[in-house]
Parts: sequence; C-alpha cells; structure tokens
Amino acid sequence: MSDNTSSQLSKTLPFSEDRQRAFLAYCFNDRMLMLQSVQRILPTYFSHPSDAKVWSSMLKYYRTRVQFWTSKEEFLDFALSDMISLGADNKERTSFEKRLALCLSGTGIFSLGPMLPELTEWLRAMEYKKYMSESIDLYNKERVSDALSVVRSGIRAIDQIRFVEEEEESFDNWATWTDRSAGEMEGACTFGHPKIDELINPLATSGALLRGDTTLVLAPSNVGKTTVLISAIAANLLNRKDVLWISHEDRPDRLKTKLICCMANMTEDEFRHAAADPHKRAGIDGWMTRYIRRHLVYVPLNKAGYNVEELDVFIRRRVQERIVETGKSFDLLVDDYPAKLYTEKGSKGHMQIRHIQEIVYGYFVAWALEHKWHSLVAIQGNRTASKINRRQSSENRLLTPEDVSEAWGPITTATNIFTINRDNESMQNNLMTLALGKSRSSVTGMAIVCKGDWAKSISHGKGLPVTWYQGTSTMSGKLQKFIESHEGRCIERQFIVHE
Repeated sequence: MSDNTSSQLSKTLPFSEDRQRAFLAYCFNDRMLMLQSVQRILPTYFSHPSDAKVWSSMLKYYRTRVQFWTSKEEFLDFALSDMISLGADNKERTSFEKRLALCLSGTGIFSLGPMLPELTEWLRAMEYKKYMSESIDLYNKERVSDALSVVRSGIRAIDQIRFVEEEEESFDNWATWTDRSAGEMEGACTFGHPKIDELINPLATSGALLRGDTTLVLAPSNVGKTTVLISAIAANLLNRKDVLWISHEDRPDRLKTKLICCMANMTEDEFRHAAADPHKRAGIDGWMTRYIRRHLVYVPLNKAGYNVEELDVFIRRRVQERIVETGKSFDLLVDDYPAKLYTEKGSKGHMQIRHIQEIVYGYFVAWALEHKWHSLVAIQGNRTASKINRRQSSENRLLTPEDVSEAWGPITTATNIFTINRDNESMQNNLMTLALGKSRSSVTGMAIVCKGDWAKSISHGKGLPVTWYQGTSTMSGKLQKFIESHEGRCIERQFIVHE
C-alpha cells in the first residue's frame, strides 16, 4: 500500500503546469489576486521547480516590502539581488529571468475567469495530498486509529476550502450542514463568562462568539472598553484559543500589564512584588509560556494616519506566518479600537468621518468571514451616551446601539452588540451592566449585571457573580443588592417593572 500510494501522490495533481504559469502571470499583474493568493498558495504547490522559485520570489518581495511591485524591472532587480545574496551563479539568474518571461506570457492562453473555480480544486488537491501522506505514514506505523482520524479531519477541512469566497454554493450533501453547525458551536470563542455566552446564544457549549461573526462593544470614553476586551482575551487564552490583538492607543507596556494582571488575578502592585520574587516570577513565566506566548500575538499599531488598507496587508501577512508556524490561523481578532484608523479612499480629505468608519469597520466584518475567526472590536459612544452613563441626563436608561458615535454602518453589519454601562456607583462597587442591544441568535434587550475586580483589570470572568433582567432600566441603586440576591439567575419582572 505504501509504495503504490506514494507513487500516485508524487504525480502531477489537478491544475496543469500551463495553468500554473498563467496563474503566476495574473498574480504578477493583479494586486487583488496577489492579496488573495499570498496566504493560500504555497511554493510547493507548483509542479515545476522553476515556477516554485518565481512564486517564492513574489511572496518574498511582498512580505519584505509590504507592497506591490510597480514594474517587472523593479521586481526582477529585487529577485536577482536576493539570489546573489543567497549565492546563485549567473546561470541560475539567467534561468530565473527566462522562466519569469515564460510565466508572464501565459495570460494569452487561459482567461482568468474560468480559472478561478479551478483554483479551489487545486487547493483541495494539495490539502488532500497532505492529509493522505500523513495518514499513510501513520498507517505504516500501525497507528490505524490515528490514520483514520486524520482522514476524517481532512475531509472536513477540504470541504471548507474555497479560493474565491463568492463561488456558487451547492445544495448537495445538505445532511452535513447540521454536523458542521455543531462543530462551529464547539469551536466558538467565549465572551469571558459561561452565563454571558449562554445569554448571547442559548445553544452555546464552550463559547458563543462564532467564527465568521463580529461583536461590537460600545461605550463612551473611560468607561471600560479596554478592560472588557482584555477580560475576553484572557478567557480565550486560558481556553487555548489563538488570539490576534491589535491596539491603536495607550502604551503597550500598560496594556500588557493589564492582561497579565487579569490572567494572574493580581493588582499592579501585587504583580510588581511577584516580579521581584524569583519563585513567583518563575511560576508566572511558566503560565505565560503556556497561554500567552503560545496563543497570543499582540501588535500595537499607534502610528498616526494608519490606513485600514495597510492593516489588511499586515493582517494577511500575520495570518500566513501563523499558518506556517502552527498549521492554523487565529480564532479571535480583537481590536481596540478601529475608529483610530483611516482609509486610502479618504486620503484627499473629502470623506466624512462616518463614511470612513463604515469602511474601516466593514473590513473587520469581512475579515471574520474570510478568515473564519470572530472579530471582537470596540466602538465609541456619542456625547449623549456619555451624559446618560454619568447620570447627567434626564434619560434614565441603559445605552443602546443608537448611542453610537458618528457611523451607523457598523451597527447594521455586526452580529452582536453590547453596550457597557457604569455610573459612579457601579464603579465603586466593581459592577458593570452589559446591555445586549443586538444579537442574531438570542433575544435582545437583555441587561447582564457583572461583578468584576477592576483593580485587577477584570470586568467579568468565570466564577464571578452575574445576574440579568429584561429591559433597558438602569436599576441604579439596586444593582449591588440584586447581584447578591439573584446571583446566577434572572431578576424577576416584578422587581423592575416600576424602575
């Protein structure tokens, strides 16, 4: 079995050598196709070694310079200089030039449109080869159960592969949809507390933040958006979920300290004392390796005028690096907060802020769908929201999605929307009310009262008290009593009807 199958796997798989060269030509001249391909197509997928070298050089240029070449000459100068630095002789460089010219002549043979669906088959064939090789290796080691497990997981993975997300969906194999939905639920991320997950999605098992969805956390300034996001990050790291965390304000050291304090259940003073104790420092360093270093990528992007298009290139590069390093992408993208970003489309200064923010937040929704992770992002409340939260308004209510600042577009495209409500009394009592203003899987209008430990950068978490009620009343002055009397259960209607 081993010899015959290995021989079969070494043969040329779907997507002919001519089509592969045409694909290289289209990528060379089409920035968007190149962006789509950077994290999907590996050099090992090419049948001819010279085509693999051309693609490797294209990838290296793009990842090194984080931009698209402006001419063939510019790219060739980079590629040949790189080859010289690696010790390539004149014959190898000449061969590379000839192969690049041959590749770039391929667009006249095949049209791009009909090729796009075939790219999916190419990707699936390569994944099939990988899983079958691994399964065969396990089988030859007499690990039959593991070999079968690899085949089963491979079938599920291959079924999900798409090169073009806009491909027509099939209604075949409809009976597998329910199995896939159950798998998505099992792989979901958590908002940070099992009861909150259950209220977001009653079918939640290990989390309610599903892949492909986006959750907005809305609040005015200095209410606790960052701490809420950090509490969610900590909970997912402890669940060994892979998280990409991006910040656009505040000092990185301060944010890293807040995350460590949250996970270690320490105040900043306690953390500093622990860092000075060799025994405690070793313990902290151990779990940091298990959870943070292994599962978190944190990148502060505080550059003024940073465009979401630049972030798109950055994220695609990080995803590719993660896949190469671990074999999989991220489970959760957290951004605090995207309103600091701009867009190239508004570079001439003629675009209103609300339109800029609609474009920026639209990227986070699209990334969640494309990369099959959950996007958890902060969004700012307006001035009215700030007054309501501080009880300086005649409106005695919780914040709603309508209290967003500037842009309405992000509200319409998000899957879930939470507003954070913390007046002075709540702050003194370590309380927060999360109002579920939008959900595609649960009843909205739910107010969830959470007890945290904000000195330790914990807004909510597993094992900490929660209670909840239906409505938009603030319940100001009674939250402490209810968190004690109704911990873990709903506050009955009669207690809030007159609020």
